[in-house]
Amino acid sequence: MNCFVMLATIVSGWLTLGPTAAVADVTHVPAANTKVPGVTKPNVLSPELAEVVRATGAIRLENPESPVVFYGYDDNQPNFVPLPGGSNVEARKTEPDKNTCLVLGQQKGADPSYDYGTHFLFQGHEAGPGYITRINLDADVAHRVTLMASKDVTGKPLPAFDGSTWYPWAQRLLFTAENSANGGVWQATLDFPSQVEDVSGVFGRGYEGIQADSFGNLWIVEDVGGSSGVQNPQARQPNSFVYRLVPYDKHDLKAGGKLQVLAVKSQAHSGNIVFNSGTPDTDITSQDIKDLHTYGKRFDTSWITVHDTTVSGFTPFDANKLAKGVGTPMLADLEEPAEAAAGGADLGQRVGVGGLREEELAEARAFKRPENGVFRPGCYGPKSSDTSPPSQRSRYGRNGEILASKAASG
Repeated sequence: MNCFVMLATIVSGWLTLGPTAAVADVTHVPAANTKVPGVTKPNVLSPELAEVVRATGAIRLENPESPVVFYGYDDNQPNFVPLPGGSNVEARKTEPDKNTCLVLGQQKGADPSYDYGTHFLFQGHEAGPGYITRINLDADVAHRVTLMASKDVTGKPLPAFDGSTWYPWAQRLLFTAENSANGGVWQATLDFPSQVEDVSGVFGRGYEGIQADSFGNLWIVEDVGGSSGVQNPQARQPNSFVYRLVPYDKHDLKAGGKLQVLAVKSQAHSGNIVFNSGTPDTDITSQDIKDLHTYGKRFDTSWITVHDTTVSGFTPFDANKLAKGVGTPMLADLEEPAEAAAGGADLGQRVGVGGLREEELAEARAFKRPENGVFRPGCYGPKSSDTSPPSQRSRYGRNGEILASKAASG
């Protein structure tokens, strides 16, 4: 079974193939459902696929601990939906976030005598107190969802998590939290109960999503909103970055590494694209923004090292602040340039490998709140978007962009 064949919008949905169907044999759906306000329609699936509900928000955890009692709700209210009479009071939704689906053997849970099967889905939860759950896709309802951890190895409560991924080199799950100074990256073991450690001293603070590439580097996106414009109050100045951690030891992320930020070379002026104007409208309506959302354009890119644990140690740091070049000047380590694609733009002109050189100020291109990303061999694509629907700047990224960055080397 292909664990990535999941409904993206329904965490509880599990798609299965028929007994004789292969992935290559799945027929296309002729047309997507059209949007009709106030009308819901059933999902349209290829005939070889079936949708089976494995977990819903109201499922009670096999090992609940208040307030983490149900898969998708806290126990702060007894009702999961508003009661009749106009009240909007209901239990707080925990918003299970990014799916990490794994096929594993010998997994344990709260019941030591139970066989939990081989198919599992790990998630952090974005709202309420932070915790990690595992959906046991082969288990019965009583054992369907396991609370893996709500505290780290020091006893500190976990933050609300956004992204997650499996990092096979170190045999660890990785979770990201975007909560500014309280955010960062945590690593967790697969066993029950999971041993969770804060590794933000290596990665920095405040991220939305994380994925590994085939070289063992970790690509990270943040989701930090910039300042609103005065003339364009429903558009924001780009303020988020795409990062790459190059670990010193892929088998032990606590050994440290170099955090690099993606820099995109401007086609409108010399140097990299930066959005540091004191007047947000200047950046919001800049030629750089327009170019980045123009289909077919290609941009040269490079990686700039903003933090190195061998130089700066393991104290957690603000990656966004370093990416904007604020503070002490640094070395710009232009190793392994990348190729980047944006907005349907066919970007990706290969650039020559640069050497180590010193710059007065290393700056990188800020994006409009990348929400998450996915890696496939040779290509990593974060989604970047102005998330305010009524944004006036339709030619300047109102509906976002899809970025594909292709590594020139490991």
